[in-house]
Amino acid sequence: MFFASPLFLLLLAPWALVTLYLLIGQRPVQSVPFVSLWRGPVHSPRQKRRLYPPARATVLGILAMLLAVLASAEPRFNKHPLQVDAATSQPVVTPRGHILGVVARRSPVASIWVQAQGQGTILVRAPGVRIDEPFKSDVSPIDRFINLPSLPAGLTVGLGDAADEWRIESRATWPRIERRAAVPPSEARAIDTFIQHRPAGEGSAVLSVVNDAPVAGPAIIVPIGRDLPSTNRPRWADHPILQGVHFDSLAQPMIAPAPTEWTPIVWLDDTPVVATAPGTARQVWVGLRSVAWSKTPDFVIFWANALAWAGQGQETVAAIPRAPAPKAGTPIATRYVPLAPGFIYASLICLILSALWWPDRRDEKNSPKTAPSWGISS
Repeated sequence: MFFASPLFLLLLAPWALVTLYLLIGQRPVQSVPFVSLWRGPVHSPRQKRRLYPPARATVLGILAMLLAVLASAEPRFNKHPLQVDAATSQPVVTPRGHILGVVARRSPVASIWVQAQGQGTILVRAPGVRIDEPFKSDVSPIDRFINLPSLPAGLTVGLGDAADEWRIESRATWPRIERRAAVPPSEARAIDTFIQHRPAGEGSAVLSVVNDAPVAGPAIIVPIGRDLPSTNRPRWADHPILQGVHFDSLAQPMIAPAPTEWTPIVWLDDTPVVATAPGTARQVWVGLRSVAWSKTPDFVIFWANALAWAGQGQETVAAIPRAPAPKAGTPIATRYVPLAPGFIYASLICLILSALWWPDRRDEKNSPKTAPSWGISS
């Protein structure tokens, strides 16, 4: 326990004087005959004072004053033990940590960004995942980047307190793929991989895989029986389907030219081989095949991008706090319990009980049995 305003403890000095005055016994009043007063010696012995046990009302009044003085000094109880600075020998109150923000992502690398302030340990928990990341920031917020193998279900980020827990949720809207025609084995494997890792949910759009155009709705067109040999001189446009895709491994490609009214995004020998259809429905013409290229990661990335773009699929990873997060720069309070309200209530209760038991009279058993000797004889 410590006092936030210890200067008010100086009031304990006058309280001690008042208490001492109330505890010192007064000479009891003794009635004696007036005439007999003149028969005794002129000089009486000096009476010695002593402390008498006070009555209940007086005790409650003294206790009420003491509690009021202590309450004015704002006593506080710290939940955590105080650390002592070795340089200044002063107690150091450790601020409680807070998480200000959490952002999670799945690609290109599964990771979590955490912004925290104060002092504590960031706890990342999930089935099979247990990561502890300590942090300390006295004034400004601090950033922590935590890499994970993946973002499993039930992932939480917190400080061990339910009020600071964040829940990581993955929300995906991947298309429902319907293969309405036969496709080459390499393309079929890429489509199966996409369906396995990005399953469709309720309300997902339907994406058709066909061999010819036109077709209604979103579709991937994989022409069969139109392949022509071509040299390896590709060029391409800037498009989301080609993000992260390289054509360095493209060798001995076979092509199927795209319709003239479509918008090309990949050319081989100035022949459009990958194109998008005009109109509102997203359709992709894939007239490019290469055995060497189909064995590279670029082929898998290309088909994943094409299926996601045509089906308007996407995945968002949201970090949801259990309680509203504090703003950056908000003063962080220490974990202490104020005791002043309890002292004030106790003081008021003592005053009420003292008033009920008033007047303040000593019990007969506490009063002296006989009057002090004044040397008076009758």
